[in-house]
Amino acid sequence: MRGKLNSLKRSFLSAGIIVLSLFVIAAVNSACQKPVAEEQAETAETDKITMIEEGLNTLEGTVKFVHGPFLYVPEIVGFDVVLPSGVDGSGLEGQAVRLEGEFKRENPSILMANRIDIREGEGSYRSFFVKSGEEQAPPFFNQHDRESYPVLKLTTAAASEAWEGKERGRVFGKLETQTAVEAGGQKEMFAISISDDKGKPVGKILVDTISDYAAYSKKKLRLFDSFWFYLNIKNTVEAKTRARTKDLFHADVVFTGLY
Repeated sequence: MRGKLNSLKRSFLSAGIIVLSLFVIAAVNSACQKPVAEEQAETAETDKITMIEEGLNTLEGTVKFVHGPFLYVPEIVGFDVVLPSGVDGSGLEGQAVRLEGEFKRENPSILMANRIDIREGEGSYRSFFVKSGEEQAPPFFNQHDRESYPVLKLTTAAASEAWEGKERGRVFGKLETQTAVEAGGQKEMFAISISDDKGKPVGKILVDTISDYAAYSKKKLRLFDSFWFYLNIKNTVEAKTRARTKDLFHADVVFTGLY
């Protein structure tokens, strides 16, 4: 009887070892396959990104929106397509295009359009624009200049030393519309609402102008309520008015971004 029990125990033990071995083998295979799958996914994602080289590049995509001379083509990742001054690109919105653009390393993220054709069918294109060589590039924000716009540490409306004496700066905030009363009636104006780290309102920066490139970059950030504003700082609001309204100073917005 005891022999039969020992034999039965040995059988259960052997079966347990076999099952455990199968689990170990399955786990090893899964671990080996995961990096391969991840690598394949990363490769597939990389293949979707259009590689831009210095000099002339011929690319295709669909123009999602246009603001002034700036075109947003999602297929051209990380780049803004720029038309020469005076060229109206509004008719390109929603169009599938083939374009020839020039990239220079001193202007990162900018692709200057030399030629644009609108796709009209399979392999069929209609010329929209060809650069003659005399056109001038419109003003835009050079990404190399980001560090020349230091972060303004705004804490209270009274602490004007945070911005006075500075020509440039950047702040994290939310663009709001407000109405100002003037001699000719009411005028819609923009202001950047600033809060501290705890979410407590600090004040507002009065926006005198927003450049075409800043308005274009803001349009790309449509899914975000708050982001960074790059400013050319102008005059400070008078102290008594500042204490009452929390309006800090006037500024021109030259660029907006997530950092």
